[in-house]
Amino acid sequence: MKKITALLLALALMLGLCACNTEEPKDSQSPAPSAPQPAESSAPSEAVKDVAARLEAGEEVLVGYAVNTLANPALKQTIDNVAGFLEELGCTVSIAACEGDTALMISQVENFIEMAVDLIIVAPIDQTAMEDTLLKAEAAGIPVVFNGQYPAYADQMSGGGATDYPELGTQTAKSALAWLDQNYADAGEGEVHVAVLGFNNTFIFKQIYDSMIATIEADPRVTVTYTGTEHNSIDSGFNAAAEALTMDPEIRVFLCYQDSPGIGVANYLMSDSSLNMDEFGVFSGSFSDTSAQMVDDPANPTRSIIYYGIHGSDAAPIMGYDIFYAAREVLLGNVEDSCWILADMWTHDSFGFNLLIDHPENDHIYD
Repeated sequence: MKKITALLLALALMLGLCACNTEEPKDSQSPAPSAPQPAESSAPSEAVKDVAARLEAGEEVLVGYAVNTLANPALKQTIDNVAGFLEELGCTVSIAACEGDTALMISQVENFIEMAVDLIIVAPIDQTAMEDTLLKAEAAGIPVVFNGQYPAYADQMSGGGATDYPELGTQTAKSALAWLDQNYADAGEGEVHVAVLGFNNTFIFKQIYDSMIATIEADPRVTVTYTGTEHNSIDSGFNAAAEALTMDPEIRVFLCYQDSPGIGVANYLMSDSSLNMDEFGVFSGSFSDTSAQMVDDPANPTRSIIYYGIHGSDAAPIMGYDIFYAAREVLLGNVEDSCWILADMWTHDSFGFNLLIDHPENDHIYD
């Protein structure tokens, strides 16, 4: 595993990884586990042994996957990855998307409970509203694994892959500042105009947005002249870029909480032949194949995106592998208590930012 600077390694060690978590979370609103220690291994329950036996026998093992949307490129990429790995394991995966309707998601999860699925993976918009339904699933003997979130009631869930969303926002802004160092080195106080796009209807995404704002505004070269908190699609990013540059033609940097609005921003910039792409930088806090291709295109103003998941040394790093790993360990009965994996973070960029927050305890996942 590639080593990072001492500072980042220290941060990684502080955040840690939980293979089997029995501790209470330090903060009921915390997006990630607070450095718990692995518990000693123990024998799986008879019910979970039965799941492993059914997989071995080629019988159906059904996973219900409830998500808030399939329209978000980064989330869709993660869902596809997780579902693909589970299918390779031999599971059948049923995906239900509520497209922003929490009441519908509750109904979809209730349906999974009625179907007596073997495991539920969930990526809710509103963690609090989902609590009673997810506790009902656990009480029915159906383990619940979270997709990239760590709720206040995490100790009552079976596990998940958890992302440090404030850190994600911080690093997205830091990548932009690193690009400014190379491209606007002589900028004076307040001379670099920045737009920040978020989606604050969801607590975890607001954490990204708030961290991007705090980090970018701390640099004296920067003035944030446009903000938006309802940009959760490619189209909304496209429209926001048009509005932002109409209001302030001097904007040169766009920070986006995820790559969905970031793709839209880049598409708008490239659609205007009067703009010089070398002057613009678009930075996003998530990954999809589409945005990765945009970073790799020298003509595209997308400069950096942040991956999160498991960064393997010999295997390709894949977003969503942390979620799959937690689901697999729970499903196969390899853990007795809740299984939470704290995601690594790293960059895909075109100018050498080279972030890697590597949680060393994750290394064994690819063994």
